[in-house]
Amino acid sequence: MPSVGPSSYPRSMAQLHDRYLRLGELRVHYVQSTTEAQTIVLLHGGSADAAHLSWGPAMASLAPHFRVVAPDFPGYGDSSLPPWPGSADNLTRFVEDFTAALNLDRFALAGLSMGGMVAIGFALRNPDRADRLVLVDAAGLDKKIRWIRLIYPILRARPLQTLTLRLRVLACRYPRLVRFGMRQVMCACNPPSPELLKEVITEAKRPGVAWQSFLHHELCWSGFRHDFSAELSKIQAPTLLVHGENDSIIPVEHARKAHLRIPNSTLHVFPRCGHWPPREKPEEFNRIVLEFLKPICQTTLR
Repeated sequence: MPSVGPSSYPRSMAQLHDRYLRLGELRVHYVQSTTEAQTIVLLHGGSADAAHLSWGPAMASLAPHFRVVAPDFPGYGDSSLPPWPGSADNLTRFVEDFTAALNLDRFALAGLSMGGMVAIGFALRNPDRADRLVLVDAAGLDKKIRWIRLIYPILRARPLQTLTLRLRVLACRYPRLVRFGMRQVMCACNPPSPELLKEVITEAKRPGVAWQSFLHHELCWSGFRHDFSAELSKIQAPTLLVHGENDSIIPVEHARKAHLRIPNSTLHVFPRCGHWPPREKPEEFNRIVLEFLKPICQTTLR
């Protein structure tokens, strides 16, 4: 049974609460709103991400209209490290088990970056459960990834992986280094606020083993192992594709091609935006997502 943890959210997010769920060997942390309405499940990205970090402003916007459920993936945020490899297939099974444990039958599903890859896999495996799909700078739309030839050797060498994790923790002592690293994620014209920088540093201090496991299993010499491009036409749920035009990690061309392949899809490209639209353009992002989801939350929007 879920247990309630102490809330760490400001007054503007008073409808959101921390909860914990025992799922086999895992202790899963998730954020849930108290609204009695259609459910939306939010899946965060990789690296040093967590539910509150990527989805905080979006959760506050969605909570008055939806039952928001946003888990920390195993090994991220306050969820325990899983006993299994952090591959996309395992993370997809986790979402299946997690939503089943909460008795969530049919719901809207949103995924950012790594979470987008998991959301695509879930929608393809469970077409009767995904009511609507929101893919934000999603991985898995295409095989190619920038800088793969440069970072691939690091991913295959255990000593280099260990060194990378140690350097990440060391960099947290110097906010300027963290700010420099965030330039690879956020567009230079959208510098992180001091509050956001503090949030990122807090998450970056965590071990990062789950993220290294994901990279080890999901990246190969030519790019992503999971390339759903040939299966996108099978997605049945109405889909919103959101992408930053200046994304230096997942090229915007992936989203444009996916829009042509997914039958009932809408594409919104944010100009002057990098890999993190929910935090770089929060007000516009929230408006666009709510507009897309309006057909399934009309009763709470009246």
